[in-house]
Amino acid sequence: MRFPHRGPWAVRVKRVAGLQRRVRDWTPITALGLAVGVAAAFGLRELAFARLDLVWLVVAYALLGLLALDLLLVTVAAFVLKVRLRAPAGASLLAQTDTPTLTGFVLPRWTFVPLLRVTHELLAPAHTILVAPPGAGRRPNWLVDGPQRHAEWVSFGRRGEANWIERRVVVSDVLGLAQLAFRLRQDLTLRVQPHAGALTRMPVLTSLAAGDEQAHPLGAADGDRIELRRYQPGDPARFIHWKIYARTGKLLVRQPERSLTQTTRTVAYLIAGPRDEASAAAARVALEQGALGEGWLFGADGTPTSMSDLPAALDAIVRSGDASAAEAVRSEGHLGHLGPFVEDAERQGPARIVVFVPPTSDGWVSSLSSLLELAATRPGRVQVVIGVDGVSRRAPRTMALRLLRAAASPKSDDLGALDALRATLKAAGVESVVVDRRSGHVLGDAHLRAVLEAA
Repeated sequence: MRFPHRGPWAVRVKRVAGLQRRVRDWTPITALGLAVGVAAAFGLRELAFARLDLVWLVVAYALLGLLALDLLLVTVAAFVLKVRLRAPAGASLLAQTDTPTLTGFVLPRWTFVPLLRVTHELLAPAHTILVAPPGAGRRPNWLVDGPQRHAEWVSFGRRGEANWIERRVVVSDVLGLAQLAFRLRQDLTLRVQPHAGALTRMPVLTSLAAGDEQAHPLGAADGDRIELRRYQPGDPARFIHWKIYARTGKLLVRQPERSLTQTTRTVAYLIAGPRDEASAAAARVALEQGALGEGWLFGADGTPTSMSDLPAALDAIVRSGDASAAEAVRSEGHLGHLGPFVEDAERQGPARIVVFVPPTSDGWVSSLSSLLELAATRPGRVQVVIGVDGVSRRAPRTMALRLLRAAASPKSDDLGALDALRATLKAAGVESVVVDRRSGHVLGDAHLRAVLEAA
């Protein structure tokens, strides 16, 4: 669950910062503790001993004694926790993004030891934070912390798979004079699915393919031969309209009408990119509710093969959250790319194509180019579904209005970037549908126009 990819300088800076953090973790005294120790030693030498100041003598010895006690308590507690604390291994955890999840890990607080505080944070997987238990603000503390005491609740910000959870346990004193930290790794099988939100149902994803059901200028010439054009050398004689020739003396030939028909087979593909969790959730809901119809195939970035069963398709959605896996598949030219996936799916017969994409074109420009090329060669057969978590206008320049808008619509997708993406798709003749995970509604042009005018 790593996204986006970092540049070489960012990786180097991150490594140096990680090394400094590890050195600081194994240094028991903090900057404040060092300053207190130096000040106490200076006062003891220059004021207490040199000037025989008894007040400074008592204060300096008290500060040095308190610092020594804090160092001793923190060192012993960190050593005991390092030896005795073990996270349960071999467990299997299925979670959803932005949903509090109980991991089964319990960190002892040691409230009976004075001046001691034990906390922890999550280092891996990325986009994972500690959260309060559900209903913690409505229930008394003895009920929340009762049987399992301080059980760990986490929230995942991005879908994906992981084989371990790494924690950083911090043992410190309440005064901030001493601190030690160590890493604790728990091996487990972790799968994080995109949270469906309010998407309780998806509209039937219909599309049109070449056929003779409806006349359409974007369709292929596969309809009935009801259109006429002038005869050209090489045209078969059986298509000449002889009655018109008998009346007018002009040679006209019948040609197929450009038409479309609704297909019964659907292939769907999920393109990974920034802020694509809502689109992944839409793909999950569409698969679980059968909105793709019968005989569907599904593919996603990060998975080298197409699949036609629901569990494998849901696993592909989860794996698409790992951008490194998706980029590896793309670089190898496997079916994780949109074009080869569609070519492989069409070997089993013609089908409509539904593509789930992020609400902004940033971060998947190469896949967008493939999508536009695909739409150009298959007119009327490609439909795009864009998932959003609400929409809002781009943040204003003034800081006050920016803060007010951020408080009114947290984590909303940028309407300007969404409009630009839809305009690009419309220019290529691609139909797009916008679904809002936050409200569960399909956002039409009127709704998006109203949001733009209200901004």
